[in-house]
Amino acid sequence: MDLEMNCREVDFPQGSEKGIGKVYECFPYETLEFEDIESLKKILERALIEENEDLRLDFSENESIGYTHMLYKFSLMRKRERCASVRVAAEGRRLLSVVIVLSRGCDIKVGKEMRGFREERESRDEIDHAKGSSLPPGQTAITDFIIYRILGQPEVSLDKWKLRIFGEVEKELELSYDDLISLGISKIRSDFHCVTGWSVREVELEGVPTRKLNELSRFKDSAKWVYAYSEDGYTAPIPIEDFLAEGSMIALKMNGKPLSKEQGFPARLFIPHLYGWKGAKWINALELRREYRDGYWEALGYHERGNVWKEERFKRR
Repeated sequence: MDLEMNCREVDFPQGSEKGIGKVYECFPYETLEFEDIESLKKILERALIEENEDLRLDFSENESIGYTHMLYKFSLMRKRERCASVRVAAEGRRLLSVVIVLSRGCDIKVGKEMRGFREERESRDEIDHAKGSSLPPGQTAITDFIIYRILGQPEVSLDKWKLRIFGEVEKELELSYDDLISLGISKIRSDFHCVTGWSVREVELEGVPTRKLNELSRFKDSAKWVYAYSEDGYTAPIPIEDFLAEGSMIALKMNGKPLSKEQGFPARLFIPHLYGWKGAKWINALELRREYRDGYWEALGYHERGNVWKEERFKRR
């Protein structure tokens, strides 16, 4: 079966430091299922290499994302050099999306036909706060955090650090660490869920509820998204209703101690019902926005919202 894709170029400014040229996000026009890795590879070859005959496609690895989802990774090679990486998100054997990450200097035609990308996003359902002790679907409890530093470990000087709040607000703010503490610290105990399928139970977090930032800065009704910026260049978009939900906070302490460097000192976002990639570490700015914009992982195919109870791991057409 041929793969006809609806593609758009993704804004991915963080990619320049990693030698990335362009990023394309593609969705199949019709439901498409594959039998195994080899059949998936053939489907991709027909879609990508037919228009770029000097390339070949090599399978790299696949990664389980929870119980039901899988991320398949391929390399699009020109002789001995990788021209692009191809990331395929699948639910079971059903292809959900294809993200094509071109190396700088690699210019290829993506897909057989570049049609207009459908900008409509799936509607965001009411926030689902699950009760009880059960884990979200696809998650397994582990005893300690797995640490990710996808863009490296930033060094943050607390004397110079500020949290800036700007965009669709009545009052722009710049808050120091001491300013945040003076707002009053709340404590919660919650599970932490990573999109790759692991969860850490009963994490104690202390920080400033995000609703207090709204009280100070007065978010405008036009603000629909909060776009988080980090010291390392990482970014993450969060729907405003999730950002302001009960339990959402600017976390300053974990399990009774200030955040470690690895966990995002001096401050990180924590939103209990969203996957951990939305909880940006080392945050230094929050932009209130009218419209959605991809962050780091969203540009590579991950979901716009990321609700753990609805298993929103990858974007869907």
